[in-house]
Amino acid sequence: MKNKATLIAIPVVVAIAFMVLQSQFAEGDGRRMFFAVEIMFVKLLAAAGCFVAASRYRRREYMGMAWQVIGIDYFLLFVKDLLFGRVVHLPGIDPDTAESLRVAFVIAANIGGSIGCIMLARVWHVAGIALPGSRRLQFAAMIVGVALAVALVGWGTWNDLHNLRNDKEAMVAVASNLGDIVSFSAIAPILLTAIAMRGGALAWPWALVTLSNIGWLLYDMSWSFERQWALSEHNLRIIAEFFRAQGCAMALSAGLAQRWAIRSAIRK
Repeated sequence: MKNKATLIAIPVVVAIAFMVLQSQFAEGDGRRMFFAVEIMFVKLLAAAGCFVAASRYRRREYMGMAWQVIGIDYFLLFVKDLLFGRVVHLPGIDPDTAESLRVAFVIAANIGGSIGCIMLARVWHVAGIALPGSRRLQFAAMIVGVALAVALVGWGTWNDLHNLRNDKEAMVAVASNLGDIVSFSAIAPILLTAIAMRGGALAWPWALVTLSNIGWLLYDMSWSFERQWALSEHNLRIIAEFFRAQGCAMALSAGLAQRWAIRSAIRK
């Protein structure tokens, strides 16, 4: 693929920009505003990448629908931050209502994201692609993916479940963690699809989707093991937001890779 350098450059540029810009803001309102804007920006980039990928397909085509669903996931998360965030929000809305709406948007977004990842994970079956390895090995890889996801964010999810009655923000964390567990569980077939297509342009979207899911899982893992890290909230926030930004950047690259791969296939 001629655009490999661009696909690699996007997450690298996002990583460098994040580290440079976050260092310019000391603790206080300025830093909180920076993170609020940065989070919305990277989510919007991810949504744009997914919608760009979907635009190469005809209406109701399976792959196009999968990318659209994932794009809606990111867009809902962007709208949630824009309208009901703690720093940026609609004027005149009371905090309790805003928190309830945040919960609703996060749950809806994670359901959509999970469905989209499952759809991508089933592409090999829909398209008749032969995955590498035996059926037993493929099943084992999926079990390992589920176990790893639960191991990384399960502890934090368990703690948040105990706080559901008293803390609506715990609902956000639980919905996010469960969504990541489902999405990460789909990594095995997605990664195996990328391996099956190795050497071809279509391997890039699947590999980048895998990296995007890993980025989001590491973001949730950062908060899940908040106490075990023994880090200040300042440093923990930097680590967590770095992983989130990379997850979104990889989603943008994956969407572009999908569009360019299909365009290249059409030209041939």
